[in-house]
Amino acid sequence: MKLKLFFKNFFVCSALTLAGIAVSAESLNIGSKDDTETQVLAEIYSYKLQENGISNKHKANLGGSFIPWQALKNDSIQIIPEYVGTIKEQLLQINGPCTKKELREALDAYGIEMTESIGFQNGYGLAFTRETAKKMGLA
Repeated sequence: MKLKLFFKNFFVCSALTLAGIAVSAESLNIGSKDDTETQVLAEIYSYKLQENGISNKHKANLGGSFIPWQALKNDSIQIIPEYVGTIKEQLLQINGPCTKKELREALDAYGIEMTESIGFQNGYGLAFTRETAKKMGLA
């Protein structure tokens, strides 16, 4: 089974897109790591699939990135949310700049394809006390 990858700051591998491409699978397994973000995303996908009549099961807390990745490659799960940087740097071990095309080619070796953005963004900010902000001229 060729898998699709939803791409942005997270990737999701699947036999479908949540945008409406038909799925021929009778049931899908959605995996998530042992962190809140991927578990929430996996639950969203699960509900959306159920809403569209696609039976699925969310297998949560699978561990770090390598365990769900192996489960995806051996088809015991069909969908996993993951950071694109993690898949590029840790799982595929691609160092340095990489285009979407190059990433897709590397994933293709595993029978995994990639689509465009799923629309989630993960940004970071700095938190500090009001006193520190005043001292630094940030307040």
